[in-house]
Amino acid sequence: MVAIRSKKVAALHDISGVGKCSLTCIIPILSKMKHTVCPAPTAVLSTITRFFENYEFIDLTKHLPGYFKHWKEEGLSFDCAYSGFLGSHEQIDIVIDFLNCFEIPLKVIDPVFGDDKEIYPCFDKTIVDKMKELIKHADIITPNATEAAFLLDEKQRDIVELSLIKEMLVRLSEKGPKIAVITCVPVKAGVLSTACFDKENNKFYIVQNDILPVEYPGTGDVFSSVFLGSILRGDKITDALNYAVNYIYNLIKHAISKNYPPREGLPIEEMIDEIGKNIIFTAAEF
Repeated sequence: MVAIRSKKVAALHDISGVGKCSLTCIIPILSKMKHTVCPAPTAVLSTITRFFENYEFIDLTKHLPGYFKHWKEEGLSFDCAYSGFLGSHEQIDIVIDFLNCFEIPLKVIDPVFGDDKEIYPCFDKTIVDKMKELIKHADIITPNATEAAFLLDEKQRDIVELSLIKEMLVRLSEKGPKIAVITCVPVKAGVLSTACFDKENNKFYIVQNDILPVEYPGTGDVFSSVFLGSILRGDKITDALNYAVNYIYNLIKHAISKNYPPREGLPIEEMIDEIGKNIIFTAAEF
């Protein structure tokens, strides 16, 4: 068997001291999947923004150009760039400059700016137009249903029909990405879907799972990290979807069984060896 070389990922995300999301999810997951993570912190927060008040927010916008300039001067290269929560509108232009400056084979954008049909309070509607520009530079995007609707100027829906999911995936892919994924799509009461369009092969895939009775922060970061880690090691798209969706589902079930408070985040460290195991929900073409 030929060994798969570890891939080097430039991870452009924030980091929170308490409440697992962004880099505190991304680094352990991608490392467990045998990839090297090179973090570029976009902001430092004392805690996650949900469940906490009066948190400390350190915006690193002014430091990023020098950060990337140093990487360039040192002749560093990356197999993948992966961006998520960006601490300001200005950071999107900086990320675009970074993507244009480095020749990176795989560019993954998780356009983090909203959920539950709303834009996060730390942003205004300007973020939507800026994210529309950013995803043009991506090979893979992983918005949730709220973010996808905003990016396409669609109305927010309680239930999304499969035909509309397909249409939205195609329209997202027309903006640039080769692979478009939409997570947390409500397809019927009690059921969420994760749907994907592989533009190069003109294939649609979907995984459906029942909704668990609690919400934990960081699930989008966990999904994107496992999905990316799988793609980087050469797994099929269907396998990547299965590993990501099922890992989150099993992780939430474990957190519920142990009565972990949502504001502490998902207990990734207790389930890190379960990535790719206990596949309950499987991807199918649709």
